[in-house]
Amino acid sequence: MESYEQRWGHPADFVVRYWLYAPDEGGRRITYQHLRCDFLYDGDDPHIQGVYAIHPEFLDDNGNPFE
Repeated sequence: MESYEQRWGHPADFVVRYWLYAPDEGGRRITYQHLRCDFLYDGDDPHIQGVYAIHPEFLDDNGNPFE
């Protein structure tokens, strides 16, 4: 799979290590590359500030995108 850097010509803005919950823990049944995650900062009003989005790229232990 082509990485974001290969596709868009610039490195990631940041790198985060996080845990994805299993369905029995209240998480998603299906997780996939380029899944859009919308979020708000504490105190923001989505009607005024809008919402922000992150399009994560999931990497394996070697730093390569997985399919």
